[in-house]
Amino acid sequence: MVHFTPLQVILNIVIALLAVALPTWVLWIVGSKIPPVLTCEGRKSGFAGSLPFFTATLVFFFLYWVIMTAVDAAQAYRFILMSVDYTPLQILMPMIPDVLFVLIFGWVIVRLTMKRSSRAVAEAGAVIWVLGPIGTLGSFFFYQTPDLNVTGLFASFFYALAATVYLVFSDRVALTYGTRRGRSLRPLKVSAE
Repeated sequence: MVHFTPLQVILNIVIALLAVALPTWVLWIVGSKIPPVLTCEGRKSGFAGSLPFFTATLVFFFLYWVIMTAVDAAQAYRFILMSVDYTPLQILMPMIPDVLFVLIFGWVIVRLTMKRSSRAVAEAGAVIWVLGPIGTLGSFFFYQTPDLNVTGLFASFFYALAATVYLVFSDRVALTYGTRRGRSLRPLKVSAE
């Protein structure tokens, strides 16, 4: 078993935070340059507030799947070099979901940052549910694994639920992407004191 010193643990945490924070910062700069679809007096809109933090969670999942793809690619390369009784295609097939997850999360991140449409919000919600709890249950039944990772299932379910609540009920999201709810929002009366 590998043991890490407290300094190594802190350094790993800092590197992980920077790996998520730097792309999120770049996305925030790009996203804040694109105007929202709707504006409403007294209500906030645009790519700011909690929207970049939501995007940071997607960046985290994107980077997680990039790392998983790299690990699977290294293992596949090792098996190919060992000249096992499998074709390279059979060895590389388990990487297909990893590559798809990377592409899909990257696509959703770019759409949420650069595209101002209600469809981008719907796509983000669908991807979070399909690649989260629905994907976890699907892989459990498809691969017929003996144990379901209940902790991972609940974590992905509650993340998907929280993300859906944010995407559906946030005024900022509704106005920034021009959802049906955003078009029905009324201006807030600002009292002059």
